[in-house]
Amino acid sequence: MTALNDTGQTSQILTVSTGSGKLQGVWMGNYPMRAGEEVDVELEIRRPRYWSDLVLEGRRRKTFDGAENLVRGRIAEVFADGTVVLRIGTSIVLLEMIDDPPREAVGTSVLLRADDLEFYPTGI
Repeated sequence: MTALNDTGQTSQILTVSTGSGKLQGVWMGNYPMRAGEEVDVELEIRRPRYWSDLVLEGRRRKTFDGAENLVRGRIAEVFADGTVVLRIGTSIVLLEMIDDPPREAVGTSVLLRADDLEFYPTGI
């Protein structure tokens, strides 16, 4: 990911460019980022979600007109406690779900508005 803005004492909001578009979230590193720097991060989506918050592939009844921070991924696994393993490119993000999954959710591509992203540097 490439930082598109600086972070510092006044703001920890970071916008990054990814292969899937731009994302904005809170920079959780203990050092400031500078625009143009490349960084490997772990994404965290803070809030639990309802399945209705996701747009499942082939079910386009929900739209995100003009929305930013759209995360695209594929459901890799759903655990018994409702946690979803969401594969985003070569990375995975754990997503806590509030309600029961639809049948055959695993393998489905999804779109999610993530206005609660946090970026943690991996040190890689």
